[in-house]
Amino acid sequence: MNILSLKERSEDTSVATIGFFDGCHCGHSFVLEKLREAGQKYDLLPMVVSFLNHPRLFFEPHSNFKLLSTPEEKLSLLSTKGVRNCLLLSFDETVKDMTSKAFMDLLAEQYGVRMLLVGYDHRFGCDRDTTFEELKSYGETMGVYVEQLPAFIPGSEKISSSAIRRALEQGDVELANRMLGYHYFVTGKVIAGKQNGRKIDFPTANLDIAPNKMVPKDGVYAVEVVIEGAFYSGLLNIGYRPTLSGKEKSVEVHILDFNGDLYGKNITIQFLYRLRDEQRFDSLDSLKEQIMRDKSALLERRLESHSSTL
Repeated sequence: MNILSLKERSEDTSVATIGFFDGCHCGHSFVLEKLREAGQKYDLLPMVVSFLNHPRLFFEPHSNFKLLSTPEEKLSLLSTKGVRNCLLLSFDETVKDMTSKAFMDLLAEQYGVRMLLVGYDHRFGCDRDTTFEELKSYGETMGVYVEQLPAFIPGSEKISSSAIRRALEQGDVELANRMLGYHYFVTGKVIAGKQNGRKIDFPTANLDIAPNKMVPKDGVYAVEVVIEGAFYSGLLNIGYRPTLSGKEKSVEVHILDFNGDLYGKNITIQFLYRLRDEQRFDSLDSLKEQIMRDKSALLERRLESHSSTL
């Protein structure tokens, strides 16, 4: 995928859509499929206009707002959806003060946009009350055809990045996964921990996660761990390890059927479902017994899933 910036020009003629595309969920996939179809129909290159930083963090830099995908993850997800060009902007004072008309003029003149797809409720530019009819009128003066896409409503769940964040905050990763269309994931570097897991024969890999990446609610989760392209089952704990008198929040995973040194390596955790809350136990033996029950529950559910596909 070709990444463009404000300092560049494009000689291509494009069909574009605008959005932050955090998480590239099912609603985004619907828009991107329409973008791909329009590109094929009118012989235009599909282009996404997005942002490196979330507008909310520009206006509220000290907020605890978290993202479903890092910029690198978002670009990777967009690429898998068939996006050929991505104009990746920094949301700054210049962009903040740009009207929708000025923004469209920039896309037409500098990036060869001849068709613009907008979501049914999407607004862009500092003049947020601009109507779709006004956008169409602007486009007619620039040689840009503006088309409004219908709402994407696949069922009873209204899909949005905000709804997915709420599901993750509640630990409902299965709901989040349905709205995303894939397993929610975090990627992090394995760092040195206190090695308490080894004391109970359940060694764990401690992960350093990007500070602005959304991490689900504290608790124990069944996960898949991706290590250098290979997949392993795992038990992930998010929290403060109360049985071990932990004072700092940690994200650590016990990987089944894996032996090897992971320190310094990046691994990816894909969330399958939540097993339970994090708990405080009276002893390490009690903790070990619970982890064994968690492991048995994970293996039993994995066997049931495998049997249902046969």
